[in-house]
Amino acid sequence: MAGKRKIRLIFLLILCLGFFNLYSQDEKTIEGKVFDSEAEPLPGASVIVEGTGIGTITGPDGYYRIEVPVDKNQLRFSFIGTVSKIVDIADQHDINVTLEEDVLDLEEVVVVGYGTQKKESVVGAITQVNSEDLINAGVQNISSAISGKLSGVVTLQNSGQPGSDSPSILIRGKSSWVDSSPLVMVDGIERDFTDIDINEVASFSVLKDASATAVYGTRGANGVILVTTKRGSKSKPKMNVSFNQGFKLASDIPEYYDSYQILQWANIAKKNDNTWNTLTSQEDLEHYKNQDLPYIYPSTNWFDELVGVGYTSNANFNISGGDDFVKYFGSIGYLHDGDILATEKNGNFDPRFYYDRFNLRTNLDFSLTKTTTFSVNLGGSIQIQNQPDLAYYQLWHGIFAGSVNASPLFYDEDALSNYPDENYSGGIRLVASQGEQNPYTLLYGGDLDPSGVTKGGFEKRNNSKLNTDFILKQDLDFITEGLSIQGTVSYNTIANYIKFYSQTIETYWLEADGTWNRYPNYEEDLVPLHLTSDNISAYSRKLYYEGRLNYNRSFGKHDVSGMAIFNRSELYNQVEEAYKNEAWASRVTYGYDNRY
Repeated sequence: MAGKRKIRLIFLLILCLGFFNLYSQDEKTIEGKVFDSEAEPLPGASVIVEGTGIGTITGPDGYYRIEVPVDKNQLRFSFIGTVSKIVDIADQHDINVTLEEDVLDLEEVVVVGYGTQKKESVVGAITQVNSEDLINAGVQNISSAISGKLSGVVTLQNSGQPGSDSPSILIRGKSSWVDSSPLVMVDGIERDFTDIDINEVASFSVLKDASATAVYGTRGANGVILVTTKRGSKSKPKMNVSFNQGFKLASDIPEYYDSYQILQWANIAKKNDNTWNTLTSQEDLEHYKNQDLPYIYPSTNWFDELVGVGYTSNANFNISGGDDFVKYFGSIGYLHDGDILATEKNGNFDPRFYYDRFNLRTNLDFSLTKTTTFSVNLGGSIQIQNQPDLAYYQLWHGIFAGSVNASPLFYDEDALSNYPDENYSGGIRLVASQGEQNPYTLLYGGDLDPSGVTKGGFEKRNNSKLNTDFILKQDLDFITEGLSIQGTVSYNTIANYIKFYSQTIETYWLEADGTWNRYPNYEEDLVPLHLTSDNISAYSRKLYYEGRLNYNRSFGKHDVSGMAIFNRSELYNQVEEAYKNEAWASRVTYGYDNRY
């Protein structure tokens, strides 16, 4: 027996050594240093095993050490502002790498306050995302598309209601208890950007610190967002057609407990509270459990009944091009945003939550002479938002927190065959239910007031915006090279048009003895669906004009630029006296040998 034990121990030892040898061959250690183009150590460079999530960063002396699986043969080295490099490992264990500057990246133009600069000369905290990144986000709202793409920018989604789902934006956190919203400029004019088609946007820049926002004064205290739309170029016509179809599903589905389970637990709680007279009887519990009388002892899963799939569709056609005289960009877009509530139009009554938007944009640049350019920007949108005349949160509170044993969804023909009513004329009967006890009644009928009348309706909002810009730019090279002057006149209008439809209808309640109660009791209390109000809820117009002097010149090792601007706006927001704003600003930049 002792001999057999020794043999087993030796065998196990050999196996352990074998496994240890195999394990030791699963990975190999690679180390080295990363340098910049000046042969200086590069701290913070990224070292990734190509095709995996294994990686590390270099230390202050540019040194790195990484464990590489034996079946992987390449390392990727990268650093901001440099060209990434992939190196074959082969049999090497010490790998030193030099990363060259990305000249194209440094030459990239960044949109700044009232102009553009080369990326290498920007000293303020500015981040930028281009059109392709926005489109690839897969959402049709610009505010949502930038989420997670810009450092220091936080988006907060407060609602999922179609047409009201634009998140609020904070730059470097909340700076005030009153309002921390950033200043938004679209093509140099203060405007809202949430209703712009993503396909129209060329770049989206965020100015985050005081040096970047200084030219906007106190208005830029919470940061500035600069949206630049696309323009044409000298080329043959380029046409682009796109269509996106999206689906929306509930991400957090609550666990459903039926009436029998809930009432059992409620009985336990009542016994603990010594309220024995309010217990649900065992006979009633059996009806809830067996669902043999579902219209009197209901168990309604409000979430399953009223929540489904929402559909979002977006289509866009745009064309761009130009010649020596005119460069053009034109775009037509359509967006439909549906809701996850399973509602449908019932005759003329429309309880659906949906949002439709039509976008139009034309940007034209005319070369009147070799030194004179005249630009015309025309952009606008028509938005249609439909919803029942009730609070969105009120409906969802009924779906999530409504009692499953309060009532059935509605009374259908099956209910009337089991509990006949001589006044029945066909169709379904809405349940008479106050407050949020029956979300279906809230959607299709309304709320029951103290007099027993169910009043409800829906509203259709139409919002139209039209923005027009006229820009004249004159080069003044005959005075001095790099000097130019620019004048801008812009006129913008916004109109909100609302139609309210209301009705009073009959609702019913089925008693435990099978008798029907009807609300209201009098025919004269019933009012068919009708238009109750039809008016313009808001209208505003804004006139903006600007004069700007620009200077940009390079000579020898010196780069000099300057800008001086005057602008004024007059906003008429349903008042006779305009709200006026006037600004004077300037900026000077100097660079020496692309270093300082």
